[in-house]
Amino acid sequence: MAAVSHLDKDALKFGTDGTAQWTVSVPENGLYCISLAYVNQRGNRQDGEIAFLLDGKSPYSQSEEIELGRVWKDATGILKTDGATI
Repeated sequence: MAAVSHLDKDALKFGTDGTAQWTVSVPENGLYCISLAYVNQRGNRQDGEIAFLLDGKSPYSQSEEIELGRVWKDATGILKTDGATI
């Protein structure tokens, strides 16, 4: 794992296996919203995958394997020929 800059923001860059851990203070029990922004590495066609753990344990089974899907972008715009989109 390495600290890098991406789109003028601080980021973490992982290899195929990597971990990151944050310590946070939670003032009281309740429901909290957690967000994560990610960019999959170029040249790797696989989706990313993370696990979300609280105190080293999964709070529910779905948090053990969270898939971070890729967003694909066409290299060119929509091609048209004779008025028909192809």
